[in-house]
Amino acid sequence: MANHARKKDYYPLAWIQSFKYHLLRQYLMDILVPPLKPAQETLMVAFHGFPRPNFIADKTSRWAKFPRCGLHRPRWLIDYWDRYKDA
Repeated sequence: MANHARKKDYYPLAWIQSFKYHLLRQYLMDILVPPLKPAQETLMVAFHGFPRPNFIADKTSRWAKFPRCGLHRPRWLIDYWDRYKDA
């Protein structure tokens, strides 16, 4: 495929946010407050590595690993997961 693809088009950076790098709070701050909600112009939240969205949405699993504490689950993600998980 790389031999045939001549032009590369990337999504605008404003459309994509990393959960790990843009939305998770800093170490120790994540004990007090949940992860941020994606910006209004964000169309996709990237989950690379740990945690996976299903770990966060599942209220019975531990979704954060040291050094992250992750005591608060983001309501926006749980609502989205519950709405579209069977779609």
